[in-house]
Formats: sequence, structure tokens, C-alpha cells
Amino acid sequence: MNRNQPASDDICLWATGELQQPDSRYGKTPFRIYNSVANLTKAQREQAPYFVVWLHGMDGGWIEPSYLKTMQMRLHRRVVFMVPKNPESTPEGLNFNWGCCFYKKENKNNLGYVLGVLHKGFLTDLSEKISNLATLFEAERTMVMGYSMGGFGAFQLGGFAPDVFDVVVSAAGYGLGTLTPQGEMYDAPQPQATNNFEDFLGQVASNMVRVPIVLALHAEHDGMSSYRDVKAIIARLHEIMEAEGSNNTVALLQVPDDKANSDKSRKKASTRRHHHYFNYTLLDAHSEDFFWSKLRDLLKTAPYRLEIKCPQEVEKVGTLSAKLGGGMPPCPNCPKPAAEEGEEEQMTKYQEEFEEELEEEDEEVEPRDPAPRLHRAQEGAAPSQDPYGMAGTPDVLSEEEEEEEEDDEELQCAGGQPAPRSRTAPRNPRRGYQWRPHTQVAAEKSKSEPRLEEGEVGPKGTRLRPQAALPQLHTREAKRPRIEDLP
Repeated sequence: MNRNQPASDDICLWATGELQQPDSRYGKTPFRIYNSVANLTKAQREQAPYFVVWLHGMDGGWIEPSYLKTMQMRLHRRVVFMVPKNPESTPEGLNFNWGCCFYKKENKNNLGYVLGVLHKGFLTDLSEKISNLATLFEAERTMVMGYSMGGFGAFQLGGFAPDVFDVVVSAAGYGLGTLTPQGEMYDAPQPQATNNFEDFLGQVASNMVRVPIVLALHAEHDGMSSYRDVKAIIARLHEIMEAEGSNNTVALLQVPDDKANSDKSRKKASTRRHHHYFNYTLLDAHSEDFFWSKLRDLLKTAPYRLEIKCPQEVEKVGTLSAKLGGGMPPCPNCPKPAAEEGEEEQMTKYQEEFEEELEEEDEEVEPRDPAPRLHRAQEGAAPSQDPYGMAGTPDVLSEEEEEEEEDDEELQCAGGQPAPRSRTAPRNPRRGYQWRPHTQVAAEKSKSEPRLEEGEVGPKGTRLRPQAALPQLHTREAKRPRIEDLP
């Protein structure tokens, strides 16, 4: 991650980085980190920040920092933004809509997000990066937000790793697959599109219900993102919440029809299909009453994300372990890991080689005397010399104790000087000796050696150097995370 100089006092680009991956499972995924503190007092700037992940739409461009600044001012809080870019295509031709992947043949008529599958590897890496950064910045709340395709990505992340997020906001979003009949809107093949959507609900909705706040912002007559699908997602969340008795918040905020094309655009109003309400929902004055005031009120009373509220519950759920994604199957478009291919045969081969090496070592080692070693105290010892009443009692060492004594012998052969043992002060009733503390040995050794003053020459030409002052750590200023320490 590279550090950047601040552009202004209100919002600055703190760092840039790239999502690391063990192999080329997905394309290059850069991201940026912004810090925004506009219109805040000194006390507010020192509060724990909100960590907000912003996911862009199909245009694929970086969001304007001024837009992020406006969102931060609406939250009335210091905000650290993470702004990733959608993964680039792989050399094999695998394309991405955030965590949804598909090949060119599946993207015919731009239906990749209807016929694709969720890419478990990418969602795992991105979720872990978000979790690590939120922990680094000591964020009080972690949110994921996006518009259009970004709203689709917000649903993916919220359902894949619900313990990482306090808030999921999908504006003009959609799901994987669709309930829209063939011949309408997407003209997606049925019943395949419906089956994909039901699978998406089963994979995502059952997990996303654990996120404290889930909000969808959508226009009913949106001609590019299906309102029917988003309404079905919210309805499924409500069903699960009622069955589980959850107190989390799930809501669908409907955009008025006269605001669905309110964004300024060069396109004619008749061709904009009621999908242009970015400013109305997130930026301009109307967004305050429509969305931001509601979100601020919910944040005051909503429980915290599972990641910091109840780590034991997270470990049991395992959303960031082998069970990540609620048992979501691996991406069928990805090659199987090498460990899964012939794993059993490979482990059997390693076991046989290991056993052969052990047999060779046993043949080389001389047989040991099976008779146990006996340690006796001197007869007639004074009570003070035998506080545990072990005089004349044999002490048979266990295998671990014998190994410790062998280690001591090896240390002495190698030139080490183990501390002498005292037979009169046993460490425990089973062993008739005790290690002397290394601090005691060092203190006795220092008494026998002459002490040098600063600048004085010793017998072997040694000179005591003045000790440099150590840097002061853990100051108040050190509480702010350093960009060079970012993972």
C-alpha cells in the first residue's frame, strides 16, 4: 500500500493499494483509502471513525472525492472510505460484476449478472481486507454502500460476510438472477433466471439477516434494476427475521416516480428508464430526509456488528473460516485448488516416507538401558535440606523430564553454561533439583566482574558506550494508524 499526500484538510487520499491474491483467480483489483473530516469539531475528529466501503456502478470509474465528502458530512462523523475497483477480467476471459463472475458466452445480451455465479475466492479476499482495515482504524461502524452494480455488490458482501458489517445500503441494486418474466426488462431465459435468483436468496438472504441494518433505495419503475427482485430480497429477509425473532432493521425506501430521472444527464428523459436518482438518494438536500437522517437515527440504537460484539458467535458461525459464505459452494468457473486433487493419495505417500525415515533412525540409534534412573538424597539429611521428605525415596523421571536433562547435556556440549542445580531445594516432589533463576546467575556473575564507568577502558580494550535515549512510544499521537503500517 502506497502513502499519498493529503489534498486538503477536509478530505484527503491517504493511501492506494491492491487486493492481494494467492493466484490469478481474478483480475487486478486496486483500491483507495480516503479520510474525510469536513465540518467537524476537534473533539469529533478524535472520535472513532466510521469505515465505509463504496462500490461503484457499471461505469467502473473512481468516485469523485467531493461526493465522499458530502456523504461524510451527512453522517456527522469522521469517515474513512475504502473505494475499490471492480476486478479486471482474467486472461482466461472470466469477467466480474464484483463477486459475480461469468464468461463471454454467459454475458450474451449483457445477462452475465443474471446467468453468472458468485466467486467465493474474490469475496473472501475482499471481506478479509475490509475486516482488517476496519480493525486497523478502530472503526466504530463498518458499512458497505453502492449504486446500481455497486448495490448488487453490497448485497453480495453483506450476505457473504455479515459479521463484518453494521450497515448494508443498496441503491438501485439487484440480485443474481431475476423473477422478471421472459420478454420483459432483461428478457432473461426462464425458468433458469428464476432458479438462479432463488439460489441467490438461499445463499445471501439467510446470512444477510444477521447484519444490524439493511436498507434498499429503489424506484418502483426502474427500467434497469428490477424493483420486483429487490422487493423479494427484502421480503425474504423479513420472513427470516420473524422466524428467528431478530430485532435487526431491514427496510425498502421507495424513490418517488418524479425523482427517478432527477440526475442531470445528456441522455433524453425518455431513454433514461428511471434509473438516475443517485443525487436524490445520496447527495442533494432531499437525501437528508429521504435517507441520511433515518440512517443516523438507526445507528444510535442498532447493535454492533458480530465481529466486535460477539467474537465467540463469529467463530461458531465461521463466516470468515472454512464455512465462509454460509456453506456457499466454490465458484465452478475456478480451477480446483491443488490440495483437493489427489490429496488423499499424496498424504498416504508422505506418511509412508515418514515411517521409513523413522525406521532408519531407529536402526542407527544404539539401544538405551531400560533400567530407570534413581535419584536419592543423602541419608540422614537435615529437615531443612529435605523439605518435601524425599530422603531415601527413589525418583523415577518421566520421558519429558529425561528429554529435558538430555537437552541440558547437549547445551553444555555446545558451549552453553546451564545454571547449576540445587539438590536441597527441589522444584517439585518428583524431581530432586531446581533451576536457579537466570537473573540470579547474572547478578552473581556481575559481582565478580569490574564495573566500567562511561568512557573507561576495560582489561580487554572494551569501552562502555553511552546509551542512546530510546524513542517514546504509545503517545497520544500514535493512536492514529500510520499509513505505512496498513496491510
